Amino acid sequence: MYDVRIENGLIVTGNETFPGTIYISDKKIAAVTSPNDVREAGEVIDATGHHVLPGLIDTHVHSRDPGPTHKEDFFTSTQAAAAGGITTLFEMPNTTPPVKDAPTFDAQVENLTGKAIINFGLWGICLGPLNREQIPDMHEKGVIGFKYFWGYGIHQETYQLLYNVDDADESIIQPFDDGEVYQMMKETEKTGQVFAVHAENHELIRQLSEEKDPEDESYDALLRSRPAVAETLTVDTGITLAKESGFIFMFCTYRRKKVSSRCEEHKQTGNM
Repeated sequence: MYDVRIENGLIVTGNETFPGTIYISDKKIAAVTSPNDVREAGEVIDATGHHVLPGLIDTHVHSRDPGPTHKEDFFTSTQAAAAGGITTLFEMPNTTPPVKDAPTFDAQVENLTGKAIINFGLWGICLGPLNREQIPDMHEKGVIGFKYFWGYGIHQETYQLLYNVDDADESIIQPFDDGEVYQMMKETEKTGQVFAVHAENHELIRQLSEEKDPEDESYDALLRSRPAVAETLTVDTGITLAKESGFIFMFCTYRRKKVSSRCEEHKQTGNM
């Protein structure tokens, strides 16, 4: 006898939607049958009028735990995920500290395990020469991929990402040049895992930020200092480097239709 029978719903897979019955044993799907194939189960759920989907995976989540948890923490973010049908999430590494090596991976697993109400995976962060040699260790530990915040500065002590960078501030590690980014890409390629980026051109943003009226704190002023070209410049660079090295590449949170079309073209090569 099965533990659970879910009947009268429309089952949704990656390829089709169809009426059927799902049987669950030991918290796993044990069988999917036609509506007429009725089997015994300890609990019966009537899904009439509903679609029945597998648990979804959110690959891009910023809970910031530990760190600035006034924005959110892992307990509340996994609650929200579960309420929306997400049963696994992949946590981004903009935490304090980030997942930057094997010890911080272990510490983050310990930190989040007691707070999580769903399954989770961890992204590892790329910090250029600060942790490039740690990429193989993070891969062995089980990160689901590697994230580089392209165009961001890094605080020397906390490793927090800095949106606006003062070139004269000695406490800030300045954004890395394209040569260093290429080195990170090549090291990640050895693991066979994805190299994901938040892509913005630091040089252009710095220039436009200097031109911005310091008294204007409006959102429109912020957007003008970060125009579409700041994104497409870095996307074009990333695509060029990806084609050269052949690694698996992913852009995160791009906003422009032009970027989307370029990414679609690159996907045809199998590297994105």
